[in-house]
Amino acid sequence: MKKILLLVFLSSTLLISGCQKKADNTLTSSQHNSTDSSHQTTATSATEKDPDLLINQAKYQQLAEKTGATKAKLIATKEYNVTLTDATWENVTITSDECTIIQIKNYKDNQDKQYEGYVLIHFTITTGDTPVNVQPEKGTLLTNASEKITGNLAMDEFGGDLAAHKTVAGTAAYPLEKLADPDAVTSIELKFTAKKIDASNSDQKATHDYDFVLNKTR
Repeated sequence: MKKILLLVFLSSTLLISGCQKKADNTLTSSQHNSTDSSHQTTATSATEKDPDLLINQAKYQQLAEKTGATKAKLIATKEYNVTLTDATWENVTITSDECTIIQIKNYKDNQDKQYEGYVLIHFTITTGDTPVNVQPEKGTLLTNASEKITGNLAMDEFGGDLAAHKTVAGTAAYPLEKLADPDAVTSIELKFTAKKIDASNSDQKATHDYDFVLNKTR
């Protein structure tokens, strides 16, 4: 009988000790999780409060959200009054009414590409009787202060295959690897090609090359 009681007593002591250690470990783990959560909350709060971050700018936050450049900051902007309309092909009317050049820092996207600025151009496209494919947001842009660049869909994707009698609008984004000053950009040329969706092989107007030089006044 004494041996049985002794075993029961020892087992109970070990069980209580084990529970105590488990409780201590749980407490320690909770403290670590609480500390990690506190650090994360602090970092998130700092991001949310910084008004210079692109992600906190209503007009430009897509540039950060869609590319993962959450640490990018806005340095300067330059807006131009733009008058641009082209209706020379298949009753397709393309209008641009806004052009903004922005200078940024700490911009690194999810493909590790780094840019110092963007040219942002707003377009409205209205088709005629023919379904067409037109996508200025994937066009090639050249400025007097940068090399030739291609739109990267960091803002809107509004073009593509468009049905007849349809209107779409959006802002195309063209990244600039180098930009010392938005005022340095004084000329912009944009090129892209449109095509009919169901054109025959003999249709000499199946495609159309657009070559826009933005006429802007400061």
